[in-house]
Amino acid sequence: MFTYILDIIILTWLFVSSIYLFKLFKAYNRFFKSKDNKDLISTIESLIKDLDKTKLELSKLDKNFKDQLIKSQANLKYRYILRYNPFTPKGQENQSFVIVLLDETKTGVVLNFIYTGDQYRIYPKIVNPNNNKNLTPEEQQAIELAIKQNN
Repeated sequence: MFTYILDIIILTWLFVSSIYLFKLFKAYNRFFKSKDNKDLISTIESLIKDLDKTKLELSKLDKNFKDQLIKSQANLKYRYILRYNPFTPKGQENQSFVIVLLDETKTGVVLNFIYTGDQYRIYPKIVNPNNNKNLTPEEQQAIELAIKQNN
């Protein structure tokens, strides 16, 4: 009778361990086989190829980003409008004004609109960070305020 009980225990243990072994084998196949029924080495090789493609695309995106950054530096960064009165009589309001339009490198244009009572005169000047000798004090002040405002 003892042998029958021992046989039942062994058969039960064998049955339970077979179920666990089957589940383990199924999980192993699911983990190590891809959808294309490749083995682990083929799956790793395909992942490496995908990683190489991703690195290539990332380098292209990085280059595109740097190009766009360089192009964006050519856009207007510093802008300012300064109203002033170029004439000493106090009868006129500040109807004259200076418009400053500069890019990232502080190169651009200054437009000076001087009101003479019945008309405006427009004086455009190119601004270069190395040479600003021929600017009026109002134009120089407008450039300084534009840079100060955007920093």
